Order: sequence, then C-alpha cells, then structure tokens
Amino acid sequence: VVWTRAFTPVLKTTIYAFAAVLATYLCATWVGSALYRMHLRRGMAAGVDKLLAMLFLASLLPLVMNDPRWHESSVLVLLSLVPISLLLGYMTPQLVDDHARGEPGAAGSAYAVNVVGCILGPLLSGYVLLPVFGVKWALLLMALVYPLFMVGRAAARADKVTTVAKLAGVAALLVALFSTRTHEDPSVYTNAEVRRDATASVVAHGEGMKKRLLVNGVGITELTSVTKVMAHLPLVMRQNPPKSTCVICFGMGTTFRSLGSWGGNFTAVELVPSVCDSFGFFWDDAEEVAGRTGARIVVDDGRRFLSRTEEKFDLITIDPPPPVEAGGSSLLYSSEFYAVLRERLSDTGVLQQWFPGGEKKIAQAVVNTLKESFPYLLVCRSFEFAGQEMPSDMLAGVHLLASNHPLEIPTVDQAIERMPEAAKVDILEFLPGINLKAGWKLVLDQFVPVETMLPEDSSILITDDRPYNEYFWLRRAFADK
Repeated sequence: VVWTRAFTPVLKTTIYAFAAVLATYLCATWVGSALYRMHLRRGMAAGVDKLLAMLFLASLLPLVMNDPRWHESSVLVLLSLVPISLLLGYMTPQLVDDHARGEPGAAGSAYAVNVVGCILGPLLSGYVLLPVFGVKWALLLMALVYPLFMVGRAAARADKVTTVAKLAGVAALLVALFSTRTHEDPSVYTNAEVRRDATASVVAHGEGMKKRLLVNGVGITELTSVTKVMAHLPLVMRQNPPKSTCVICFGMGTTFRSLGSWGGNFTAVELVPSVCDSFGFFWDDAEEVAGRTGARIVVDDGRRFLSRTEEKFDLITIDPPPPVEAGGSSLLYSSEFYAVLRERLSDTGVLQQWFPGGEKKIAQAVVNTLKESFPYLLVCRSFEFAGQEMPSDMLAGVHLLASNHPLEIPTVDQAIERMPEAAKVDILEFLPGINLKAGWKLVLDQFVPVETMLPEDSSILITDDRPYNEYFWLRRAFADK
C-alpha cells in the first residue's frame, strides 16, 4: 500500500504499475522461500538475528534509493523492493517451522496470525500511517520494527554479516532521516502546500500562472483556459441559461468556478478530499465561490454520486484524471457510465467529456462509445493545439459534446449573446489582449466531423469489463487491436 503511493511519480498510474510492484514482490518472495527450503535441506539456514539485521537495511532501501531528486527509473524502484521481499519470503516459513516444530495445529495457528497481519497491515497503512505521517515516516516506522525485534532478542553474539548489516542499516536510517526527500516533501517544490488523506497525497505548488496540482506526485492539471472552455462551450450551445450544472473531477476548481459565473445551482464531485481543500491555494475568491447560493462541493466517487442522485442537470462536464490510460479511468469512459449520464441529463442537457490527449486508438474508442451511447455527438478539438500537427498515432485534447437533444454549433455572435456578463469576464481571465469574438472564433473553428474520429472496427468500445484504454501494452507492443 505504501509503496504504491510512494512510487507513483515514477511508476505512474497505469494498471501495469501496480502489476509490476505486485509481480516483483511475489517473485522475490517466492525466491526467498525457495532459498530457505534449499538451505534447510543443507542444514545451513540463516539465523533469525542475521535475517532481522538484513531486513533492517533492506526495509530502508526503497526509501533511500528513490529520492525524486536523484532519478526517475522504474527499474531501480522495482529492484529496491527485491531485498526486503526476498528476506521476508525466507523468514516467514522459517518462523512458522520454528514455531510449529512439525505440529500441524501450531503451523496453522502461525499462518492464521500471518493472515490477520495481512488484513490489518494494509488498513493501518492506508487509514493511519499514510494520512497521519505520510510516505516517508510510514516507511521509516515500518523499518524500525526490525531493530526493535533485534533489541528484544538481545543476541549475545553476532557474526560479521549481522554486524555489517546493522551498521549499514544505521547509516541508511541516518540518510533517510536527514537527507532523503519524497514527492510529499514541500522542499522539493516552489511555494507548496501538502495535504494527505486516506485516498491520496495532494501537492498544490507554484506561483501565479505556474501553479500546478499533483495527486500522489502525478501532475493532474494547471491553470489553463481549456478547463474554462469545458464549462462555457457546452453552455453556449443551449438557448436557455442552465438551472443546474455538475462537474465530475474537481481539480483546481477552475471549471466549477466557471460554472458559477452562469448562475443557478452548480455542483462539483471529487473523490479526493484534499483536492477540494486545495481550492483556496489556486483562487483568492475560492471561499466566496464555494459560499454562493447554489454552490455545492461533494466528496464522493463521481459515478456513484450520479448513480444515487435523482437530480437532473443541464450540463454534466467530466475531466477524468490524466493520463487517459490511468488505472480505473475506464469507469469514466465506459458505456455503462454513459447510460447513467443519459438518465441524469435534463431534456436539453449536454454532456461535455474531455479527452486529455494521447493514443489515437483510445480516442477513437472513447468517441465510438459515446456515439453508441448518445443520439447526438459533436467533436471539438482543443483550441490550444490549433494549427499544430500531431504524430499520426497521437491526438491532442478534445471536447466531446453529447446529448439526448439535437446539438447545433452556435455562431460567434450567438455564443456571446447567450453568455451572462460574469461568464464573459471569466472566459477571458487567462487571455489578456484577446476579445470575445476572437476567442470564440478560435474555439468554434475547431469542430471536426465525428466520422473522422471513429475506428475502422465499430466493435471497439470501452465497457466496464473491457477497459480498452487501460490495457494497452499488448496492443502497442504487437500492433494488435
């Protein structure tokens, strides 16, 4: 649990990252167990005191070897997990054998204790150590278990290997305490605020227009007019002002703030509590916006919120966390989710689905899934990439606009006429020197035919049980759909 959060900046957020950590742990554990059985047969099994000393050092290696200022190598990260996994794989069956001494009931009791620890350990790590102490101190506290056991055993003699391991462990502990940094350390960034909860570690950092939001060390968003367009573009396609709007994935709160400029009820749903708590870091008027009549910020899973509410929205805008391959993100691109969205839209409601850019085949799968889920769909490329050429297998950001009601692209004058004064001010906030007409012309010129974004194989869709965007390695490695 702690490793997954600690090394997300390097291993990233795909399903292959967790799979790599798990595979490394399991394989190293298996090797350690096999070594123990081999050594036991030969009568040369290592003593517990030696193993504890080596475990003390090995438990600190993942922390001291992976300071984010030193490298971004996933190979080194995974290799740093091998020694402790191998040693625990060696020691666990040894402890069971020492306790049981051939008695099946005693062996079962020992394994039962181990299973209880496997249940309580992740709960303690996820809900106490990580939120309260953070990644660095969670790893340190777990590493200090081994010297405590060494002191408790009070071994009278120690061989050279044990002595060297203890000294190296003390040196590693000093490095970890006074030198090592993690992605949660404010000193790694400029002007940073760090917040932690049971869901994630959140860093808000930077100054002026260079402010950024990181979740578990991975960049989520920055101050950009694109997140304003996610609110304003779908709303100018409607002839009447919205009564109720909703944004799924809060981020910096830019889209939520823009929705507020249209009046009516506006809701934001965010999974990570600390992301919502960072709203004030990015906006001086955050408290005033959140306190407006009709404003609501909900900490919940976006899909679960929409599945349970009976409220209808004139706009639902979704900005899934990047990258598009992120583990679990398919739940915000799937046909089952779009079925929920259709039920939550008003008769003239619009869905704005943001595709953050990436593999063209994934973009085609997203568009095709939307086309199969909604009777009306429009595709608008991000104005930020206007005039730029992308590699043939990649695609820049795209606004996908879907509805149960016919959609018509407004003229520039219509778009401006439909906006309240507060919204006109809001959309130009990051675009000094550009007037509304020029700005809207740039945005509205980016619409492209839906047909140009569809896959050749119409069966390529994203569903809950076929997360096409998340499972990409074989497709890219062997050019197979």
